[in-house]
Parts: sequence; structure tokens; C-alpha cells
Amino acid sequence: MSAYYFERPAMDSEQSENRGCSLRHLQTISSLPDGFHGANTCAQTHLHPSGRTLYVSNRGHESIAMFSVDVESGRLSQLGWKYSEPVPRVFNIDPSGRFLVAAGQGSGNAISYAIDPDNGMLTPLDLYEVGNRPMWVLFREE
Repeated sequence: MSAYYFERPAMDSEQSENRGCSLRHLQTISSLPDGFHGANTCAQTHLHPSGRTLYVSNRGHESIAMFSVDVESGRLSQLGWKYSEPVPRVFNIDPSGRFLVAAGQGSGNAISYAIDPDNGMLTPLDLYEVGNRPMWVLFREE
């Protein structure tokens, strides 16, 4: 996984809003634990509403990777992994930031997690049958 930052030069009255902007590489960090040598692809990344935790789905390791985000520098640090349903294709964080739900393409199930508000770590809650090949996890605000 690679992190980038958007760099915009100081504006003057003659300059276009997008002229001179650039995308700069900040960091590359693995979404997998040391020692994992199997095939893996990532499906999605989601940033917690607080901006302090980033989540990444690993299809192959069958997990959700968790990273803390340094809000000053944007750099990531590995927090750990929680096993998910086989082939976690899609996941989402509810708008309050209290829950994450991941759906497994390989199982037709979705698993819910509580998100620790202090450190962003996930705690498994419930398993739901959602049907073959789930495509989206959406939350509705009330």
C-alpha cells in the first residue's frame, strides 16, 4: 500500500488553481503481516471519520488490516489484522465511526465489528448471511 500527498504551491493572482500541483510519494507499507507468503490482493481502503485509522481489506490473507495515521505527517503505522470472511470484497464504516461491516465474496456472509474509539482496533460482533457475491456495504443515516 502506498500513501501520497497532494502538494499545491502558494497561489498568486496570475496562477491557475491547478497549475504546479503535484502528487508526491510519502510511504509504502505492506497490508500483510511479516511471514505471509500467499497470494493476496486488496479490494478497498477506508479512512475512519476521525482520520486517525485506515482500514484495508486483504483478499488472500482474508483480513482487514488496521493502520494508525499520524495526523501531522500522514504516515501510517501497522496496528494489526482481524480475520474476516473469505475474500473480503467490500466493507464500510458507519457514519458515527462505531462499526465496520465487511462482506465476503467467498462466503456470502458479512461480519460486523465494533471499532474501539481510542485506538481503532476491531472487535468481531455478529455474522450475517447476505447472499452470493456481495457488492456493496452501505449505511443509511437516520
